[in-house]
Amino acid sequence: LKGGGSVSREVRVGVTQAYVVFVTTLGGQWLERNFAMFLSHVLDLVSHPRATQTHVEAVYSRRCVSFMLRATLGSLLGEKAQIAAAKEICQAISKQMRAVGKEVVDGGEISRFRALQKAVVNDTSNENKAGAADVSASQHVMVCALKELGSLVQSLSATASPLIQEPSIGLLETVTSVLLHPSMAARLAAAWCLRCVAVALPYQLTPMLDRCAERINNLKTSPEAVSGYSFAMAALLGGVHQCPLGLPHAKGKMVVSIAEDLLRTAAQNSRLSLQRTQAGWLLLGALMTLGPSLVRYHLPKMLLLWRNVFPRSQKELEAEKARGDSFTWQVTLEGRAGALCAMRSFVAHCPELLTEDVIRRLMTPIECAMTMMSHIPAVIKVHGAHLKASAAMVRLRLYDILALLPPKTYEGSFNALLRELVAEFTLTDNSANTTTSLLRSLCHYDDSVLMGSWLQETDHKSIEDQLQPNSASGSGALEHDPSSIYLRVPVGEAIPGPLPLGVSVIDASVALFGVVFPHVSFKHRLQMLDHFAECIKQAKGVRQQAVQLNIFTAVLSALKGLAENKSSLGPEEVRKSALALVMGALDNPNPILRCAAGEALGRMAQVVGEASFIARMAQYSFDKLKSARDVVSRTGHSLALGCLHRYVGGIGSGQHLKTSVSILLALAQDGTSHEVQTWALHSLALIVDSSGPMYRGYVEPTLSLVLTLLLTVPPSHTEVHQCLGRCLGALITTVGPELQGNSASISTIRSSCLVGCAIMQDHSDSLVQAAAISCLQQLHMFAPRHVNLSSLVPCLCVHLCSSHLLLRRAAVACLRQLAQREAAEVCEYAMSLAKKAGDSKDSTAINLNITETGLEGVLFGMLDRETDRKLCSDIHDTQGVVN
Repeated sequence: LKGGGSVSREVRVGVTQAYVVFVTTLGGQWLERNFAMFLSHVLDLVSHPRATQTHVEAVYSRRCVSFMLRATLGSLLGEKAQIAAAKEICQAISKQMRAVGKEVVDGGEISRFRALQKAVVNDTSNENKAGAADVSASQHVMVCALKELGSLVQSLSATASPLIQEPSIGLLETVTSVLLHPSMAARLAAAWCLRCVAVALPYQLTPMLDRCAERINNLKTSPEAVSGYSFAMAALLGGVHQCPLGLPHAKGKMVVSIAEDLLRTAAQNSRLSLQRTQAGWLLLGALMTLGPSLVRYHLPKMLLLWRNVFPRSQKELEAEKARGDSFTWQVTLEGRAGALCAMRSFVAHCPELLTEDVIRRLMTPIECAMTMMSHIPAVIKVHGAHLKASAAMVRLRLYDILALLPPKTYEGSFNALLRELVAEFTLTDNSANTTTSLLRSLCHYDDSVLMGSWLQETDHKSIEDQLQPNSASGSGALEHDPSSIYLRVPVGEAIPGPLPLGVSVIDASVALFGVVFPHVSFKHRLQMLDHFAECIKQAKGVRQQAVQLNIFTAVLSALKGLAENKSSLGPEEVRKSALALVMGALDNPNPILRCAAGEALGRMAQVVGEASFIARMAQYSFDKLKSARDVVSRTGHSLALGCLHRYVGGIGSGQHLKTSVSILLALAQDGTSHEVQTWALHSLALIVDSSGPMYRGYVEPTLSLVLTLLLTVPPSHTEVHQCLGRCLGALITTVGPELQGNSASISTIRSSCLVGCAIMQDHSDSLVQAAAISCLQQLHMFAPRHVNLSSLVPCLCVHLCSSHLLLRRAAVACLRQLAQREAAEVCEYAMSLAKKAGDSKDSTAINLNITETGLEGVLFGMLDRETDRKLCSDIHDTQGVVN
């Protein structure tokens, strides 16, 4: 990793995985004895200049090191060892703080950083340059150490109290000292760590909040102190919803008073203007998370503050363009972005307070912000490009709040707003080829096998994200949006990770476009769709791919909005324009765009809902599939058929069922292209799923093909086998309770299903094995006496120790279902496996941890390690049945 030149992302992720496997193989005892050396080594990796050459590279490296620490400490160490590890991390943080010249003296903090900064400006000696480099490297070490410390404390929960109570460790003092670190990333990480402490030990919440309030008042002349302590207070307020003790009502008043004071005094000292403005609005945004009962009391004051931060009239708005210098504009824009952010937090967390009158009063500053957006380019031209980031932050906050308000409240501004939104995601004023991160989430979850997004369902998701093709994928970090410090953590994440501003603005514009589109006139819809086609035509090469990706995400967002509002797409010319846009992308070489086009086609069929329109789309794909010989067209149009059936159901597409099935069965046998086989089988599974009983007549030929392909397609083509598993699962559901029958045809179908499951169980790929378990689970639901529990349960118990999340998830989900019906037999078969392991001379033959505590003991052990919500929920349910 420290070699010459830049490191490829694949190598970095691979090396990270290797570290985790290496330490896991050496075991928990080794890690416990050598933790100080291991910690020092991995933190040294992230402090190396080569690992942090650009901001995004630095974030990637930090995520890799954080993954190494979490994957080893979280799963290999017991409680005592984790407490010892937390002490070691505290010492590493103290050492770093001493290196950047921050110390705690007589209860107050002092900083030698400014002296160092001045020295670097005035003197080019190597010693001072090295000092500045230390500060830069130190921030990345701090972020990794504080993130892991927070995770450790949160997982230890109440047992973490010795870390707080023992003066020799001084965890709170150590973490609080980092709130004065010169780097914003380190200050935010420290604030997050304090939030973790409050969630783990709720009795610490109020004292910590009081201490931060006291410090912010005593040190309000230090920019780092104002910034750091406001981050900490915001983070603590954001954690209140996870603390059963809540917060005394008076603390809300204290926060408002501090925030007001910061905003009032911001203009008194230009050195502190920016920090005080940002801190004041951040605290008010965090206050909103406490909910309507507390906010109601402060609402009149808030409405006044929001009104005063924007010009009162169009005349004032025009006049301010001619005033101010570059710095004044930066503070103004940051202040307005902060105000909009606090408004957004209010709308999101206090919907009960949104009366018509309150919305009307909120719309005054919001409409002013929309008008101001058209003036900003001229201001940037006069005062410099460095204002672009602040202007982008205003747009982000504006889009975010508008997406939460009823569109009718701002319908008078639709034209100007849509111009801004379309310019945003078509990259009209953006020379970078920035792409949205929302496309995968707007495509159907089941299509992950085609897009490779099953990687989102692994234990190493946090680092695999770095390898996705969209802009800055996997580079989420708190410093990209400090307001995320008080928001709820997104599902599946351990810590908030907002993406860089450039991507976030495009994401917000796409989301808002989807909200507004259903309320726009047909004439404007047609103009926008034609404009999209023109934008794609004008762009070339890599830029064309980026623009097309963003446009498709916006179109999908709009179609989803239409479906949710039960609105129609519009007259024939609107449909024609939309169809031309979508059909053109079914032949795109980029598989993600083909997926998006298939999804858009299905959504269009859903919102148009006319048999003739659906017939026309299906016929176009039939003709294309009969004549096309290239892989791209055949895969794109195969998916189109599957998506049409998925969104209009078996009845809506019944007349095309026979043709669709015959074409896809033929394509699935195309041994010359495994990609065509994958897409055809995936589409076939969608059709089986959506057709229900109507598919019953095609079950035998489809099942015969599935078995043939399971035996003939090489196991190395795992995607084909995964899709065969999905087809088999869908076929089992179609036959349903009939599988209990004893007729010759049903016996043959049942035997074929069991044989298919057995073949997949023997496959080396974990996803195929998971598909086999899922099929057996469905078989057990419909024909329980034909599923052999004596072989299935031991197999599931072995998978509980798998290194693959999807396999563990499938095994627990299946055990949950089996135990609900036959709990005693399940526990008995699990114990028989333990005896078999005990009798075996080869101790490595079965890697299982079933002891006299039986299956219940293994499930309890898993709860110590697992973080996946679905998996933990299934473990709890299974325990409830077997105990």
